[in-house]
Amino acid sequence: MNKKLKRRDDTISTLKIKLSEVQEENVELKENIEREIHSNESLQNERINYQKTLPKLRRQSKNLKENSTSLKDKDEEEVCSKEKIILKKENQIKHLKITQLLVEQKIIQTFCDGKYTNEERACCIALLTECHVSMNKLSDIIETVL
Repeated sequence: MNKKLKRRDDTISTLKIKLSEVQEENVELKENIEREIHSNESLQNERINYQKTLPKLRRQSKNLKENSTSLKDKDEEEVCSKEKIILKKENQIKHLKITQLLVEQKIIQTFCDGKYTNEERACCIALLTECHVSMNKLSDIIETVL
């Protein structure tokens, strides 16, 4: 019987050792589970926060896109208006150069091959349309100027 008791004691001791190892593993696993639960909760909180801020960021992004397109449209409009102004100014410069050439000439040529010159015709049209000179007084004004 002594052998039996010894074997029993041996098995009890080995089982106690195994039980303690399993308990230690169990404690470690519980700690790991608790850590994972805690990290999971923190990640869920972060996800909720991100979900709350996502619509706001989308609205801001949409507003920025709209603002950028409106700014581009405004810039394009400004460029177009500036180009129109430049064209008007260039036309004025051309017109002023022509008038300057006419003024610098010492001899004004009124007839060429029995007809009025193009400059005289342009002058008459300008007097009639831009200066609002009546047709009756046009010849008097031209004589006075010449």
